[in-house]
Amino acid sequence: MNQPVLARELLRSTSQALHEIQEKMEKMKEALNDLLYAREEMEAMLHREEEIINELSASIGGVPPPRGFPPSYGMVLGRVIRILTSGPPAQ
Repeated sequence: MNQPVLARELLRSTSQALHEIQEKMEKMKEALNDLLYAREEMEAMLHREEEIINELSASIGGVPPPRGFPPSYGMVLGRVIRILTSGPPAQ
């Protein structure tokens, strides 16, 4: 193989490798944009939940000061369900 042909093949190979890298970078950019959008959505969701928690806390007269570890979400949810399904309190 003569030198001009070898140089042309090397350039073509390098060009192909660069093209593949550019395609991968484009896919990475799209994935990063998707992650950033999901992060923004999660932040908005957490902010809405925080507002709801603050409203609920204010409606029940505040929250007692924390003692020890906070109960898990499932534990609190179970208590709420038991309260709601037990009917009105006996008087």
